Amino acid sequence: MLVAAESRLREYLARRPLSPALAGRGARPVRLYTVHEDATLLSLPWIGRDDHDGARGVARQELDLLSTRQNLPAFAPEDFFFRSSSDAYSGIYLDLGGRGLVSTVTLPYAAVNGTRAVLALDLAFDVDWRALAASLEAPIAGAAVDLPAGESATWATFATSLPATAPAPLRVAMDAASLRPRASGASEIGAPLRHALVDGGAIAAFHVSDRTWLLAWFPQTAPAFPFAAVALQSVLLALLLTGFEINRRRAHRERRGAERALQEKQNLLNTMQVPLVVVDPNDDGIVSANRAAEAIGFRAGRRFADLVWPDARARAHYDHMQVASPEPRRAYGVPVAAINEKGVVERRYAVVRSVAVTAPIEALNADERHRLGVLILLDESDDLALMIEDRDRSAHRDERRRLSGLLSHGLDTLARVLAWGQSRVGVGSEQGQSRVGAGSEQGQTPDQRFLAWLAEYLERRVGVTAWLLDHWDATTPLPRQSVIDAAQTRATIDRLRDVLAMAAADRDLRQRLHWDNGTLSAPAPRVLDVTVDWPDDVVVTCPVHGGFGLFLSELVANAVKHGAPGTVPSLAITCDRVRSELVCEIANEIRAGSSDVSRADAYGGVAILRAMARLFEWPNLRFDSDVSGGVTRFSATWLIPVSRRGNEAD
Repeated sequence: MLVAAESRLREYLARRPLSPALAGRGARPVRLYTVHEDATLLSLPWIGRDDHDGARGVARQELDLLSTRQNLPAFAPEDFFFRSSSDAYSGIYLDLGGRGLVSTVTLPYAAVNGTRAVLALDLAFDVDWRALAASLEAPIAGAAVDLPAGESATWATFATSLPATAPAPLRVAMDAASLRPRASGASEIGAPLRHALVDGGAIAAFHVSDRTWLLAWFPQTAPAFPFAAVALQSVLLALLLTGFEINRRRAHRERRGAERALQEKQNLLNTMQVPLVVVDPNDDGIVSANRAAEAIGFRAGRRFADLVWPDARARAHYDHMQVASPEPRRAYGVPVAAINEKGVVERRYAVVRSVAVTAPIEALNADERHRLGVLILLDESDDLALMIEDRDRSAHRDERRRLSGLLSHGLDTLARVLAWGQSRVGVGSEQGQSRVGAGSEQGQTPDQRFLAWLAEYLERRVGVTAWLLDHWDATTPLPRQSVIDAAQTRATIDRLRDVLAMAAADRDLRQRLHWDNGTLSAPAPRVLDVTVDWPDDVVVTCPVHGGFGLFLSELVANAVKHGAPGTVPSLAITCDRVRSELVCEIANEIRAGSSDVSRADAYGGVAILRAMARLFEWPNLRFDSDVSGGVTRFSATWLIPVSRRGNEAD
């Protein structure tokens, strides 16, 4: 492989010589070799076409050098080989094969059985070593010598080969080294770098080309005492000591001033009547506190959350306020367990002003990780008098509005209709007897049946209204008081249809019920379309007696009151047996110009229905409007959970 590579390389260099930049420095091949990763070395010295005799001498010299240094089979440092998978360049180094300063170009390749090897080409350069030796600056002295062919490189050979222009100190040192039979490096055959110690200094020899050695003399010198430098350093030391003393005194004065300022701040914090605490938000621990805070039990080492009054709402509110937010400061109120003047823990309301610490506060041992809390304990009778008065006034006003809405929504109208009906039934005995003769099997006239239903409905409405007022803000679930089945529901719907039929036939009654502009104000084929798919074994529970009928009659009355004249409202109740719930819907067409009844005030009819649906646990009460073909259709839908008869407890 080496022979083939040499042949191709010669042909290539014949076609394309080295670049001018290298040729100008006398670059020339001196060796082609390969190194295997098992340390095997095969070297092929580069032989010129007209220099066979000289090349054979160089090859013999290289063989002699390598055979005496069997532990160093590589020409370049070993870490240079097998380190890269691409071409590489070694730089210039002293050749172990006796060719002086060379550089290596390597090419890795795969050898036998997948092992690795490197093909390398050494290049030598022509340098004017005599000019380089002459340019060495004193006190170093140097010279370049060419050894005769066949001469071994020893100190004696170097001494006899020195030119006449060599510096005298170098010549004397060489003569002294040649007189030592075993001077350091003299017996190392083939070593490219040698040195020796002689009286007055040291000498070194560098093998820089095939036959050229660069010799250098390094005399032993003793430095002179640096009087000027010592003097300058003394002056500098005196200036440094003076500056240090000045700065020390200034720092002492500033420290005393800072201590006084800190003491004043601590006195101010201790004399303040406002409690101050520093809290670490990572573990909610109190880092430090002033005397006012310690007096009420907020001491360092305790957790602030443990000092919040042990109430579920108070703890939940405090935890919510501790959630990180982008605001650097925040304020909130929370009841705390504070120690009074008698040493007894009592519940006090406090306003906490929490501020992020942006710079260290030494007086409070606070840094950028902490938050500074200002606690203001409130006295309800003094500090909160105005706020409590306004809140109570607003609450009373809100209660009055709620009571007014619940009582006035239909009760006054129903009471007037009841009084009107009673006066109408009692008009003349003959008229009354005629009505009785035309009555039902129970001997009641339609007016009497209507008044009986109205009285019962009014009583049920008053009872449900009182219950609703008492449970308006209650939390579900509530205990159940009544069970409604399909038969009761159908009876309620039949009575509603009878009442609607009577109102449709009596204009005076419609006016008193405020139904004079609704669906009954114009002739219609029916007063109400009803579809009930309610199995007999399915029941519904309600937390108040009469609540189901009131809820249903209120929605039917709204549909009749706000519907377009001559239209027929619809009521559909369907049982979803898979989900165990009733799907209820009341729909009607709205007359032109009617307002959206689903947007009522806080205590109007819709608000009452929403409150009842929430307390009855009837989810998804929804009011929808759909416009199609110029007709607006309004619907109310809701769901009622059901249970099987015999499993009412479920």
